[in-house]
Amino acid sequence: MRLHIVASLALLPLLLPHLVGCSSGRSAEDDDGPVLPPPSQTQTRQAETPPLYDAEGNLLESNQVVAGLTLPRGLEPVRSEPRLHVYTSRVPTDKVARYFGVRLLTGQVVRIGQGAIFKAADVRDVRGGSIKLEVSVLSGSAAPTRVEIIELPPVPEHPLSDQEVRALLRQSHANE
Repeated sequence: MRLHIVASLALLPLLLPHLVGCSSGRSAEDDDGPVLPPPSQTQTRQAETPPLYDAEGNLLESNQVVAGLTLPRGLEPVRSEPRLHVYTSRVPTDKVARYFGVRLLTGQVVRIGQGAIFKAADVRDVRGGSIKLEVSVLSGSAAPTRVEIIELPPVPEHPLSDQEVRALLRQSHANE
């Protein structure tokens, strides 16, 4: 019995290459390297998603424009009505506020936490007619950042005088 085991072990090195070669059905020349699994959907989506930031960490512009104001990347529309546009974003509030801060001209900025409200703002470098905007960038509850853009109505060509305003106020109080 011992002789059969020793003989079998002696033949093993001769048979091993044939057994390995038969098991895959391929020769060493056919080997193209390791077979990798296909990329996951997450990897594919990340490759297709354009970057949000430039090399300095500033938000990049999107192709969306509201009243002459180019919006940053990363905003998701929530609501849009005439003169009112609401967005949310997962981008930190301070980065979104900084994006709008360099694009809006106003002397009325109210800082609230990491965000800001830009009141009666003009869009910098807009050509043609300018619409005054109120842009608020605040921390949200459903998403880290909520952006609300209100297109303010234009100033009337012929504003009411102080006397006309007082007369209208007296008349409205008299009707109550």
